Amino acid sequence: NQWQQYQQTTVDLSALQINVDAGNFPLSWRRLLAQDKKSNNTAVLSSPFEQFYRYDISHPQTGQPINIATLHASSNFFNIIRAKVEGLEQARWQEGVVINHTLAKRLGVEGDGLSIIGSSINYGFPKRTYTIVGIVEDIPHWGRLQSIQPTLYLPLDSLGEDTLTTFSILKAASSTHIRKLTKWVESQAPHAKLSSPQPLSNTIRVFDQQSQDLLWFAFLVAVVIVGGVFSGLWYQLQAKL
Repeated sequence: NQWQQYQQTTVDLSALQINVDAGNFPLSWRRLLAQDKKSNNTAVLSSPFEQFYRYDISHPQTGQPINIATLHASSNFFNIIRAKVEGLEQARWQEGVVINHTLAKRLGVEGDGLSIIGSSINYGFPKRTYTIVGIVEDIPHWGRLQSIQPTLYLPLDSLGEDTLTTFSILKAASSTHIRKLTKWVESQAPHAKLSSPQPLSNTIRVFDQQSQDLLWFAFLVAVVIVGGVFSGLWYQLQAKL
């Protein structure tokens, strides 16, 4: 059932992503967002939508490690991709952290998982305690055919830095201010490297194609192995006759 929900997610993947490497000129993500403060159609991510950091947290009861994916994002992230967040209002999620349904289940929460809202989770070096304020649907960061990863979303504020060297800009597809943002980045960091705007659906499609290619390859290998086994048995039978 959870896998079917992941396949049929309503997340809007039409949003455009621009990856930025500011080089020797770290940029203020707050000032970047201020360039488009009227439309609220922009989010800043600590890393590309499909590239997460990995971290081990401990299960609150058993103490067993749980390897999770983590992403720092500004407040408009969930709104731009229209992801369903249960619990605290989306506009206020930066008051704590948001986890996906898969992580909620790994933490031993039953049902819709809402009972975990308000509890604490430890993360970081050194460890800090955060309050879980919402549960978001499983977002297909690595394609719809990949396994679902337990994921933790943290507010960009929690990085403790106002400037970033490498980051990603996420823009609603309906927005018309993309060029304004890229011009501002180029004016602040003359040698910055910016990728061309790409819809998230393109990124997801690449992952899905890779998964399909891997499945076909595994199928062909299995056919070759089975064919080899039957050929060997056939020759053995012929030799005995």
